[in-house]
Amino acid sequence: MTNFYTQENRIVLQDPEPFARLSELGDSSVNITTRLWVKAVDYWDVYFDTHGSRLRTI
Repeated sequence: MTNFYTQENRIVLQDPEPFARLSELGDSSVNITTRLWVKAVDYWDVYFDTHGSRLRTI
């Protein structure tokens, strides 16, 4: 999953390294935590891009 974000979003910083982890197995959900680092000026663009791409991936 982190490969997906870093390849699709060139403005995601590589240091510190992005990650995605299974954070919880709920009763009817699988919760995944992702951490991506970007410059402050790029935050909202990446925020909306990653949320949209996660919904399309599911």
